[in-house]
Amino acid sequence: MKNATFGASFRTAFKGIVYAALHEKNFRYYLYNFTAAFLINLIVGASLGFHLFYMITVAGVCSAECMNTAIEYMADFVCPEFNKIIGALKDMAAAAVLWWGLAFYIGEGALVIKWLLF
Repeated sequence: MKNATFGASFRTAFKGIVYAALHEKNFRYYLYNFTAAFLINLIVGASLGFHLFYMITVAGVCSAECMNTAIEYMADFVCPEFNKIIGALKDMAAAAVLWWGLAFYIGEGALVIKWLLF
């Protein structure tokens, strides 16, 4: 059933974030890492551009992790036994999280290295 209002859509999305945070170990790990990185960014005096990079990559990782989880749950519901195609779909969804995660960690690493060297 479609949500009737923007507020209802927002509440539904927020419930998804809370569910992911409570039930998905990797999602929680990312939230801890994002918090630590945000504090590091404040300490080293990251530029506005870097804060924008941070926000975009955090949103990308969280979005990809939620989509990955949704695909895994749906695939396991539809086809509980092993299926090569379903396995490939789940692997590709996990790869999306990996790409965003690499972007985040490489960017944060570059910021810290720059701060330590200069």
